Amino acid sequence: MAPERPADPRAWFDQEYAKVREGNAAFAVHVGEVLGGLPPEVLTRHLNHAVGRTKSIFQKWTLEIVYLLAIRRTLRFGELKRLLHGISSRTLSNKLAELEELGFVQRRVREGKPLRVDYRLTKKGFDLARYVTPVVIFLSLDYVRRVAGLPVEEGAQTQG
Repeated sequence: MAPERPADPRAWFDQEYAKVREGNAAFAVHVGEVLGGLPPEVLTRHLNHAVGRTKSIFQKWTLEIVYLLAIRRTLRFGELKRLLHGISSRTLSNKLAELEELGFVQRRVREGKPLRVDYRLTKKGFDLARYVTPVVIFLSLDYVRRVAGLPVEEGAQTQG
């Protein structure tokens, strides 16, 4: 069942998005304060590790897969492929295997004829989705507003 549409959707959307943005900003400041006190060599190792992980998460198709699984909860391989226009079966299979190896996605084989394979986010995957969803929304804010029937800010340059 879909959630009830607020009386003033634009005000609701702006208010909810502001909460997420402010919460993430406060978290980032806190992390910066903690990491700022580390010795330079430890900070460098942390940065290299973080950037390596970030690169794997922000590769083509990875965010899209995480985002779709966060929204739909469980999807079969074919459903993911249909929702991700332009992705090859091989690329999707590789991305899902990588996300599974990183602990973000759980693959579940269901016995029967035909055999069904479902994918869903793990707890770690949902944690990731909580942080990347605001990024996805921010990068497509005007498109999201247009789809939701909300006014788009003047001069917005969006695709979709």
